[in-house]
Amino acid sequence: ATAVDPAIRGFETQAALRKHPGNLGAWDHVLRGMWHVNRYKKDENAKGRAEFEAALARDPGYAPAHAWLAATHLNDAWFNWTDQHVHSLSLAQASASNAMRLDDSEPQALAIAAAVDFFSSRIDQARDKYGRALELNPNSFLANYGCGGALNYSGQCDAAERFTQKALELSPNDPLVWNCLGSLAHIYLNLRRYDDAVAAADRAIARRHGYVFARAVKTAALAHAGRASEAAEALSAIRHIDPSFSLSRLSHYPFVLSDQRRHLYSGLTAAGLENPDATSAAR
Repeated sequence: ATAVDPAIRGFETQAALRKHPGNLGAWDHVLRGMWHVNRYKKDENAKGRAEFEAALARDPGYAPAHAWLAATHLNDAWFNWTDQHVHSLSLAQASASNAMRLDDSEPQALAIAAAVDFFSSRIDQARDKYGRALELNPNSFLANYGCGGALNYSGQCDAAERFTQKALELSPNDPLVWNCLGSLAHIYLNLRRYDDAVAAADRAIARRHGYVFARAVKTAALAHAGRASEAAEALSAIRHIDPSFSLSRLSHYPFVLSDQRRHLYSGLTAAGLENPDATSAAR
């Protein structure tokens, strides 16, 4: 049998374990689904979704199953595993709403609903939901990490750093820690703390070699820091992982502040990435 990763998301997992469904078979399906989803791979995400759907077939009123089902749809949009981002976010919203309707004390559902708002560029609504999730559990990794992300994209980068660092302190071996480190790197990029951005990105990449967003942030930070040859090498590493990489690969990120998008993109183009808009304008 496959062992369950002991780092699997602490509080949210324990909450799910305490809330036994009417049918223990549903509980088993949720546990298996969580193991798959926390591997953060496209095929594993799909396997997790099948488990949560099986859980809901056994017990339609089990809120954690709805919440984790929402997470699978969110992941499709978040990690670019679909070309139908709006549809995936809509499915995530519906499942998260079902979870909150069944149990409004379910912090996982609130955090997922907040993330749907975040990736739909509803940053203020996302911050509100993350705040409510933190009221229910101040030690939630996902809520602290998500709140930091929402603050970052709204331009409150110093506050964002505090929430993101707290998330890392709460769960240093969380299955999503690589992504949290990438978010920290982006915060430092926005703060023009380029050496810190590179260091945080390197920590993220060490956890997940193919994490393109962290590599993009690292490349931009190196370029803005005047480390041109290192920036070119970092861009080459991205192209090795994703030969078709372009700025459009980052278009689903919720840049509500144009300066933040421009700062990231200009660093990438300074490193040698072609800017299609600039090319079109020159013709």
